[in-house]
Amino acid sequence: MLAHQDPDNSPALNVTIGFLYFAQEEKYLFRTLYLSGYKTYNPQTDEFLGEELTTRYMRYSKRLNAVSDEQIKRIFLKLMIYLIGIGTLLNTRTLELDMDQATEMIREMYEMLLMKEGLIY
Repeated sequence: MLAHQDPDNSPALNVTIGFLYFAQEEKYLFRTLYLSGYKTYNPQTDEFLGEELTTRYMRYSKRLNAVSDEQIKRIFLKLMIYLIGIGTLLNTRTLELDMDQATEMIREMYEMLLMKEGLIY
């Protein structure tokens, strides 16, 4: 994945933005990994590509450092599905979307998921 470092962002958000740049810049690799259907994923038995690293970064959040592994996995899975969708739009250029807009969409989805999980202080 392409590295993205912004000291104003959390580590998890930097990984997320890096994923979006990866989708946009590494078209064929993104398609192979996420759109080719070469591997199916069962959330009950399989670990999603990048799950361990991303959930570790998610734990840096004050709101997530004490939640259960099951809650983290639920939030991660929903965010990844959303993120892969936005990544696909960036990858295929199906929608005119700049990185700031895509990042804001991810932030909004993250906040909505935390609210749904009762993790808003």
